[in-house]
Amino acid sequence: MPIINSLKSYGFYTPDMEIPKRLICAIYGHTGKGKSHVSLTAPSPIAVFNMDLGLTGVVHKFLKQGKDISVINLSVPPTQEEAILEWEKFIKAWTAVLGQKDIRTVVVDTETQLWELKRMAEFGKLSQIKAHHYGPANADYSRLLREADTAIDKTFIFLRHLSPVYIDDKRTAKYESKGFGSLEKFVQVVAEIGRDSLGDGGGWWLEVNKCRLKPDM
Repeated sequence: MPIINSLKSYGFYTPDMEIPKRLICAIYGHTGKGKSHVSLTAPSPIAVFNMDLGLTGVVHKFLKQGKDISVINLSVPPTQEEAILEWEKFIKAWTAVLGQKDIRTVVVDTETQLWELKRMAEFGKLSQIKAHHYGPANADYSRLLREADTAIDKTFIFLRHLSPVYIDDKRTAKYESKGFGSLEKFVQVVAEIGRDSLGDGGGWWLEVNKCRLKPDM
C-alpha cells in the first residue's frame, strides 16, 4: 500500500504529474521599453490592474486584434485614508478576478506601485518605516501572491519599474527592480525587457534571469 494512503488524513497528497500550462512572471524594465506591450501578448481574456501611465495607446492595438481585455484603474493616493479605500477596491477586484474561471491572464501594471499602495494604506507614508513594522504588511501581501500560485488556471504577470542603486548616498550606474522584496521568491519566471539604441537598429529584447520550470534556460 502506498505510504501516502496512511498520510492523507493529515493533509498529504500526491502532486499531479502534469505541470499547469500557465506562468507566474515578474518582468522589469525602464519606462517605455515594452513592459505593458509584452504582457498583453499573453492569452486572453486578460484582466489588467492598471496603476501606470503606459497603457494608453498600447491596449488599443490588442483590442483591435480582437483580444478580450478588462481594465481597472488604481492609484496611490496622497493620504492614508484614501489609500485604505483604494486598497479595499483592489482586494475586491482581485478576489473577483481569481474567482472568474474565464480569465486566463492577470496583469499587474505595475507591481511596484501596488506595493506602494499597500505601504501607504498600512503606514500612511512610503519612507522612514522601520523594518520590524513591516511584518503584517509583508504577511498580507504574501497571501495575495500565494493566491496567485494556487490559481492554476491563470497566468500572472507582475510588471516592475527599475530604480537606480545608491551606495553611501551616491548614485551608481546600476539599477534594480523595485517593489515587494520577496516577489521573486514566489514567481516562476523573472525577466528584464529593454530595447537597443536606435543606432543599433532599436531591436526589442527580453532576457530571462530565472526560470523555475526550466532552470538551464
